[in-house]
Amino acid sequence: MATSSLGDLEAVQQLLATPAMFAVLDIPWVPIFLIAIFGFHPLLGWLALGEGLFLIMIAAVNQILGFSPINAANQKAKASDALANVLQSQGEVLRGLDMSLPIMDGWEVAGHLNANPETQTIPIIAPTAHAMAGDKAKALEAGCDDYDTKPIDFKRLLRKIEALLA
Repeated sequence: MATSSLGDLEAVQQLLATPAMFAVLDIPWVPIFLIAIFGFHPLLGWLALGEGLFLIMIAAVNQILGFSPINAANQKAKASDALANVLQSQGEVLRGLDMSLPIMDGWEVAGHLNANPETQTIPIIAPTAHAMAGDKAKALEAGCDDYDTKPIDFKRLLRKIEALLA
């Protein structure tokens, strides 16, 4: 909860520090500026108005095209933060890691867990629906200590858990 609040506060601070806030403060002056330009020469006024509309259009297109990659990056960042919070808060003896996670898949999570000195000694079992010939080797290569296919045979899984914890 505290990390979420600090993240929200940081996002507001970053927004207030951007040039976007100065642009918002300029909005009431736009009509006065356009009237002054039209007063100098109507052609200059139309040119300024056209350029302003063009800039608005470019900003809208940028917003539309940039939303998806930024959203994906934010989801990855949130998943990484959640993983970091779990790593800090839970001292585990064994991890069961599904390989088909929505944002950060299990292959990637296993790599992060094994790269971290605090968690690399915790055994990882990968219960997964990936049952092709090379999937076990892929799971072991990703850093999992064992692999089990779904549907789970609980007796077999318990034997694997006992072997890893022995």
